[in-house]
Amino acid sequence: MRHDWLVAQLDAMKHYAQQNNLPELAEALQTAKLLALTEIASVDAKTPAPTGRNAPRNSE
Repeated sequence: MRHDWLVAQLDAMKHYAQQNNLPELAEALQTAKLLALTEIASVDAKTPAPTGRNAPRNSE
């Protein structure tokens, strides 16, 4: 997923908020993370997979 970095940053900020007694911010960041995951999944579902010799190979 090309947006992994965004989700990781939201998680890091949520953790920071939790550790620094900012519970409302932590909750808002959790909501933002869920929104990001939902929107990313929606965009990824609409984007056709690349084909041809320049397409990335799945190493899994």
